[in-house]
Formats: sequence, structure tokens, C-alpha cells
Amino acid sequence: MKTLENINIKQTIKYILFIILFFRIGNLVFISLLGAMNIQVNYVYYLASEIIFYLMPTYYLLRKKKITWKRDLKIVKIPIKIYIHLIILAILFQPITHGLITLLSELLNDHSIQNYKYSFSSLIYSMITSAMITPLVEEVCFRGLLFQKTKHIGIYKSILINGIIFGLIHQNVIVFSFTFLFGMLCCYVFYSSKSLIAPIFLHAMYNALQSIPDNNHTVAYYQFISNPLNIIPFIFLLLLFVYYFSNTVNKNFTMMA
Repeated sequence: MKTLENINIKQTIKYILFIILFFRIGNLVFISLLGAMNIQVNYVYYLASEIIFYLMPTYYLLRKKKITWKRDLKIVKIPIKIYIHLIILAILFQPITHGLITLLSELLNDHSIQNYKYSFSSLIYSMITSAMITPLVEEVCFRGLLFQKTKHIGIYKSILINGIIFGLIHQNVIVFSFTFLFGMLCCYVFYSSKSLIAPIFLHAMYNALQSIPDNNHTVAYYQFISNPLNIIPFIFLLLLFVYYFSNTVNKNFTMMA
């Protein structure tokens, strides 16, 4: 049986763009209204905004198009050992991310991304949004919908296009450098595992590690990754482990749709 028959590629792209714009505009208006009413904006309001303008429109799309979690989005169980592999992938991608941020921040003289770190006071909020809501919504939209609707053009072409679009929606050259790569990694993990749970968990772990408060990162670490040559071993290790991951999951999921 064909999957996602109730939505075509143009509708998929339209809905993804709508969800992203709805969230950004809705969040801006919501926070501006709170400010106009002299209401102190805290993390609770930001969390409410993400649920209202990001999570709920996604849920509405799935309900409207009668997209099922298991058959269409392929949210099916994966073995425990696969979770361990995904944690390793998330860890290996961290120095690559930080290295690209550090390098491009220096080249472009833009340290807005590099200097932004979460504090302990915002840790709970960032874990709920960045490590739960965002991975779920983005993986459903980009891997569960967009990637599956473009697979007919060729797996690797679809992975490349997905990574480019995923990077572009972040609207920043520095952020694009690693979200482009991470988007492709999530696609390949989904393609290999045949389960959307895999990229959702990978995305959640990756974002959770990114949200670790600043004083848990050492100066020596950032000095190390500021040299582009030092992230090459991590890229090599990541590619090796992706290859190992692909071979491992193929043995476990060959009988899965």
C-alpha cells in the first residue's frame, strides 16, 4: 500500500513553510503582545508559544490529511542497541558543529551564534523545546513527510535536497553549515533504520547536548576545535560510524516496511 497518498510534494512543501512561518510570526506577535501588556515574559510563555504555534499546527496537518504514525510516518520500535548507536552519532557530531561555528564565526566576524549558550535557569525550557518539541516537529516534517515524498528522485539526491532545505530554513550562514549536514545525517539514519523514531531520537540527543550550560564547556575544548584540522578526525570517525550503523540496522530492519 502506498504511503502518504493524501498529500503530494507541493502540498508537503507548502505545509512545512506554513508551519515555520506560522510559528515565527505567531511567536513574534505573541511575545510582542505580552510586552505591550507589561507582562513579564519568561520561559513558560516561550514554551506555550512553541506548543501553540509549532506543535499544534503540525498535529492539525497530520489529522487533516489522515496521516498515520505507524504506516505513513513509520514510527515503529527500534532495538535498544540502536539507541546507543544514535547517542554515539550525536556525540561525534558535536565537535563538528562547534568547529564549524567557531571557524565561520571568525571568518565572517559574526560571534552571535558562537557566544550564545544556555544557562542553568533555562535548561528545563531548552530541554523541553529543543530536545522534545523541535525534534518531533522537524523530523515529522522534513524526514517523515518531505524525504519520503522525494525518494522517487533517488535516495541520495533526496537526502541532499532535504539537507539543503533543512539548512536554509534556519536562515543563517553559520547555522546552515551544520544543519545542512545534520539534516542529511537524519535522512540517512531514517532511510537505514526504516523508523522515524531513529532520527527523532538522534535529533533530540544532539539538541540536548547543544543545550548543556556554558560552564560545562571548557576553554581548552573551544581552543582545540577552533583549529579546522582538529575536527577532521571527528568527521572521519563519524563517517566510519555511519557506515557501521547502516550495516547494523540493515540486519535488524530488513523485514520492516
